[in-house]
Amino acid sequence: MMRAMSRARILLAFAFVVPACTTHTCPDVVVPTNAQAGPPQTTAPAGTLEQAVANTPDITAAVSFEPSPTTPAGVREQFGKLVGVWMCKGESRQPDGTFKPGPGESRWTFFYTLGGQAIGDVFEPPQGSGGPVGINLRVYRPETNDWVLSWTTPALQRYDHYEAKQVGETLVMRGEIAANAPFPQYSAKITFSQMTRASFSWQLEAAKPGSDGPWQVFSKIECRAAV
Repeated sequence: MMRAMSRARILLAFAFVVPACTTHTCPDVVVPTNAQAGPPQTTAPAGTLEQAVANTPDITAAVSFEPSPTTPAGVREQFGKLVGVWMCKGESRQPDGTFKPGPGESRWTFFYTLGGQAIGDVFEPPQGSGGPVGINLRVYRPETNDWVLSWTTPALQRYDHYEAKQVGETLVMRGEIAANAPFPQYSAKITFSQMTRASFSWQLEAAKPGSDGPWQVFSKIECRAAV
């Protein structure tokens, strides 16, 4: 029973993970039209930090809700289907085998990054839940039509690594998750299914380390498009 409770806690931490905007674009920044002109601009001396910053492209160019012209079809047609902002409700397995809904809604945002060659996503738990914000980087391998992924949170203080591939109409992630006291090591299988423009389902299953089952469902998430 204690192990089941520990695994249930894993799922709560795992399942609950996104920018502060709830739409595909953040609110516009209002610029006063009557602002007074500032002092004359000067050019930073060559080789200074100020010049380096001035020559750095806008950081928002690093992420996008649209693919680039060079984005592989596999990126667009697999995890690219999830690009956007989603509101999610989760439930986790209890020691008696029933599932208990989590508090409130989480927000999950997916976006293109690395020049449209990868998918990033940030999972933000419900306000007041105490769960950590987490981030994934999903890198596509066109040669094998699959993915490598890394996940972390400030509380985790490490990276959990997965591989993923499309199986029929689902996307399946597999990884070996190291022990993190008081939680034991386990094999993880995460499945994204029923992916449409309006919604998708997420499920976490666990098994003994290094095994291919039997799998036991520990957490479920249902997401709907925020807009």
